[in-house]
Amino acid sequence: MGHPCLMGRRTWGSLGRPLPGRDMIVVTRGAAIATAGVHTARSLDDGLTLAAALAAARGVSDIMVIGGGDLYRQCLPQAGRIDFTEVDAVVVGDTIFPELDPVEWRETSTETVPPMPGDDHGYTLRVFDRNS
Repeated sequence: MGHPCLMGRRTWGSLGRPLPGRDMIVVTRGAAIATAGVHTARSLDDGLTLAAALAAARGVSDIMVIGGGDLYRQCLPQAGRIDFTEVDAVVVGDTIFPELDPVEWRETSTETVPPMPGDDHGYTLRVFDRNS
């Protein structure tokens, strides 16, 4: 909550609506997203610049990259920390987060969260920090 969320067009399409309490930034070469509360960026660099400005305006420093796979791969070299949510479910999909090199990354915390009322699945929150 409160952090800019950077995503590709297909990830936006899977959400179909802005997430509350966050600035939504869609990186796409296609048509601008004509939805209130959603920003369109024409390149990853433009998206990161906009996300940094929106984060500063909210008084936060983190930018959340929420998909898809191509943005994950492009942003990973710049990341210093990964907040990874692993949902306790088997799903069919075509996007997989890149495998993390243990020489570069270390898991610094893990929290298992059971399903809450109205949830179908629990999840595990894992935090990875880049090794210095």
